[in-house]
Amino acid sequence: MHSRTAVAVALAFALGGCGDEPSLEQTLPPGSGGEAGALAHAPDARELVFDREFLFISIASDPVVAIPWFFRARSQVGGVLRERSAWIQRGGTWEALVQESELGPTSRTPWRILPGENLRLIIGEDDDVEALFLRDGAVELETRLVDFLAEWMRQVGDPVRLFAGRSLSPSGPIEGYVLDLPRSWEAPGEASGDWIFLLSGTDLQLFLEEVPSPSESRIPTRYRGWSRSRLGDGEWSSLTVLWENMRPFERARRNIPSRWGISSPGGEISGELVSVNSYLSAGEGEGPILPVSGLFGVTGTLRIQGNMVSVAGVVRHVQR
Repeated sequence: MHSRTAVAVALAFALGGCGDEPSLEQTLPPGSGGEAGALAHAPDARELVFDREFLFISIASDPVVAIPWFFRARSQVGGVLRERSAWIQRGGTWEALVQESELGPTSRTPWRILPGENLRLIIGEDDDVEALFLRDGAVELETRLVDFLAEWMRQVGDPVRLFAGRSLSPSGPIEGYVLDLPRSWEAPGEASGDWIFLLSGTDLQLFLEEVPSPSESRIPTRYRGWSRSRLGDGEWSSLTVLWENMRPFERARRNIPSRWGISSPGGEISGELVSVNSYLSAGEGEGPILPVSGLFGVTGTLRIQGNMVSVAGVVRHVQR
């Protein structure tokens, strides 16, 4: 058995923001490794790209606490470029905690996530991730995957898994949920898209994922979805998510969504989400229009299976 010793957590974050929707924005310098952490970099030709994205979220406190932990491996000529990053949404705004990147040797298992200098892992039996933790100077943070709750099967690729989770802080543990999302594709012909994870108290957990499509013919409105609730689980193979309101992101010279409309053909799901804060990154590119990577804190109201519910959560957004 592997050690499950808890890591003491001390958060010292400078939180800020302004306006109705606090937003942190950055332009990433070439070769800084920052583009790896933000995942806004467009992969080189003929790369195999493996993403493993974890999201801890708790709505037990107001405002919502969310901690994304993202890992990417790009298997390319000359080795595997591994990228790791973590953020926190707390106090109504986002902060980037760590961004790491290094080129390692060619691997037969490039999809396997590996620890970095500051972002570490606890791996249990069957190579399952049990905890993620950050040690970077005065900042220490841990997310634990406590109890398995659900597994959502896709037609292609590994399943999405949901866990009861815990994040540690100086004031004590924060209980919530952890989403474990693996994705892979071959660049540049394919690409992963956006996803949305929403909670309504402990009664409902809802995950929506953009249907994969070729990069040159992306249809960002096509989604599939799964839910776990006290009224029963749900699955939808065809959902529509519309970008109903847009606002400019000048550094990337693109428009980004600020309001989303959600619907299903049979009317089982309908409603809208509104961005309340965001973290945006502009990546590298050859032309004036740059790739975008974003995290949005959202709230909204949905009608799902005949019930009106208030929801809060996170939208992961990319434009390549």
